[in-house]
Amino acid sequence: MKIKIGIIGCGAIGTRLAKFIDKKLIQTAHVATLCDTDRKKAKRLSCALKAKPEITNLLSLVKNNDLII
Repeated sequence: MKIKIGIIGCGAIGTRLAKFIDKKLIQTAHVATLCDTDRKKAKRLSCALKAKPEITNLLSLVKNNDLII
């Protein structure tokens, strides 16, 4: 079972982490959800990832993931 990861913030750090997970940790983990105050940033990042994570609010992200970054 893959670890579900939620990322809060889709700026420079969040984007770099998401892309690393999407590329290097694909066997053990995946970015399941993204959350950002700027929904356009989250959408842009989601489209750039193979996992195509859901864009959601903070409460939903915290409830539905194994690891929060």
